[in-house]
Formats: sequence, C-alpha cells, structure tokens
Amino acid sequence: MAYSELDRVEVRKFLGFSAIYLQGDPRLENALSATQSVADKGARPDSNTENAIKALLYGQAAQCGQVGVALGPTAQNVTFAMPARPGLVNIKSALDGLVPFSFVLKGDETSIDPARGAAILRRMGRELVAELADVLSTPPRFDVFGTRRPGEDPETDAIADVAVGLGGINAGGSSYF
Repeated sequence: MAYSELDRVEVRKFLGFSAIYLQGDPRLENALSATQSVADKGARPDSNTENAIKALLYGQAAQCGQVGVALGPTAQNVTFAMPARPGLVNIKSALDGLVPFSFVLKGDETSIDPARGAAILRRMGRELVAELADVLSTPPRFDVFGTRRPGEDPETDAIADVAVGLGGINAGGSSYF
C-alpha cells in the first residue's frame, strides 16, 4: 500500500525536513517514492521496503510465523496495543509522556528518574532515525531528539554540518548519531 500523506509527514518530521523542501530539495520525496512497490508507481518489486520504513515510524509487532507486522494507520488494517519494537512515533509520545513526571522524583515507594528515561528514549530515537536515514539514503537535517536546533552554535554543533550538507551519510562525513 502506498504511503499516506501522514506517513510522509512523519518521515519528514523525524528527518528534519519540512514541506517547504518538496521543491527546494526533493531528495527525500524522491527516495520515498522510489521505495514504494512497482504497483504503487515506485521502484521496488514489492512493498517490503515500504513496510520496513513504516515499522521504523510506527513500531513493529511480533506475530507468530512472521518477522513482524508494520503498525500504523495504513498497515494491513491490524491494530496492536503494544508494539514489540517501538517506533519513532511511540518514542516521541513516550518523551511527551515524561513531562508530568519531570517535577516528581519520588512517588509513594517508587523513585522516578525522568532525565534518565528521556536520555534512553532520545538514544533509541536517534538510532531509529539513523536507520531511517540509511534506508532512504538521506541524512537528517537536524537532531529531532536533541535539545538544540542546528546552527545555534556552529563551533560545537555536530548536527550543523548535516544541516548544511557537509556531513552526514551521503557526504562521506559522520552524522554523529
């Protein structure tokens, strides 16, 4: 099944692109279209690459007899309560869910460490963004799981190189993810 506009919005968001780049820098849109199956006017013989990208976005549910099923709004009309492997959307939602706990360090008899939880979720998010960037051969424009935007401090901001196209996966540099 072809990518929905929601799928494309999510990919753009996690790789740091916005809709304005559709005309200015069509690499990502071209890569997304190329990963669709031939039946969906793409370049791949089947939808496995597209399903892998959707699994990175929405998570992957383990199912008996299969490697996994991509979750999301258009994935085989199947709904799962808890993914076996969380996707980028799940991780971003979990980070947002830590906000109420950021003011609490100890509950009744439970200690809460939201800073550690956020660091773990950001690391997991960066790993999935790197996988997504590899599949689409498009380096991220900025670290969506970071606290700063690129260019705020070009002397120390490793992501700034990616944002201006000097580093990253396709330019021979390192994306620092």
